[in-house]
Amino acid sequence: MLEARYPDLKSLMTFYKLLERSINELLKSRKGIHKKGKNKFKIVENKRLNDELDVFLQTFIARDKSIVRGIEYFRWILEYPWMSEGKADRESARYFFSSKADQFEHRILKIYNQEDKLVGIVLLKIRDKNMVVNHIYAADAQMGSIAAYLVNLSLKELINTITTFDNRLSDKLRSKRTNFIYIRNIKRPYLFPRNHDISVDYFQEGDGDSVFT
Repeated sequence: MLEARYPDLKSLMTFYKLLERSINELLKSRKGIHKKGKNKFKIVENKRLNDELDVFLQTFIARDKSIVRGIEYFRWILEYPWMSEGKADRESARYFFSSKADQFEHRILKIYNQEDKLVGIVLLKIRDKNMVVNHIYAADAQMGSIAAYLVNLSLKELINTITTFDNRLSDKLRSKRTNFIYIRNIKRPYLFPRNHDISVDYFQEGDGDSVFT
């Protein structure tokens, strides 16, 4: 992809591939010595859009002030993806927003308490070893368990990056700083009417079209 879009960078690709290989080997070695964090909550990867999930979302909508998406929204994301997995062809390489990726998938994490009741969900997007937390509907008490799960998952599957715009989850991930090579802040501006009262936590990353790309 880089060579097709930026021919001048071709001479640097050998160095880039060597650097990438070295980082992957470092991550593999860290995987071997990493101690898995203990989760107070049970977290299950499950993409079934069932009545249990529907009831949880309706309950969450009733008590939360931010925008909470219903089950049909998640069905739309899962059933009508914009991206397809496969090698980019010449046509798709012409555009910055490609329609193909070597890896592209959405995952839903369901969080259960000790009574086996659904108490939180997380929608993840993984594209070419880069993970984005698109939506997270969970209480503050669950953030530590979610962060531990994401770190364990990243080490297991050699994920390169984790991106989240949830300040609570970000703080928990930062507390696990030794598991990351590099951490940085990302600012994403939003446009809305000047007199519109909105809090910083009102929108989530997945509320834009990036959830599809």
